[in-house]
Amino acid sequence: IRDGSKIKGFKESPPYCLKCLRHQFEGVFGEKDADFIEDIFPNVNYILLKRRNIYEHAASVYFTKMIPKWHIYNEKEKRKYLKINVPFQPDVAIQSYKMVTGFQNNWLDFLGNRKPFEIFYEDLIENPKSTIFQLLSFFRLPTVEKVVNPNRVLRMTRPESEKYGAAIKQLINKSPMIL
Repeated sequence: IRDGSKIKGFKESPPYCLKCLRHQFEGVFGEKDADFIEDIFPNVNYILLKRRNIYEHAASVYFTKMIPKWHIYNEKEKRKYLKINVPFQPDVAIQSYKMVTGFQNNWLDFLGNRKPFEIFYEDLIENPKSTIFQLLSFFRLPTVEKVVNPNRVLRMTRPESEKYGAAIKQLINKSPMIL
């Protein structure tokens, strides 16, 4: 989904699969709920990808704010990325936490009482084949033996993610008014 897309185009030729962030959705459709999208995409199914540990998710967003790099496509880029020293800045950490909680709350508000298929990032990285099979089963789609090559999964968690996640948790617990 791209900013600037038109609703008419979606109605005339809906995509088979669509991934979007909340700001992208609102950029195209405005503030709408799931009833609206289901008029355009009848029988739509929802997948919610999230992290098990919200503070480590915030740490992941933090790293992206500090090193504006969302996608890394090979081991050489990954090695270069992991060598970058990232200092801890509490204000950016708090912004990252707010972004993550806002992201989750916005989609849960959007979905209302609908239950999305929840996938945890950690499961997708640690056991991609099993996770993909669960997803296909949930949506009653046929499985194929070669869904994903585990050797092509690029694990992106920075070594300090756990430490920064704990630091963000400590910040939030010290200042609950941040929420």
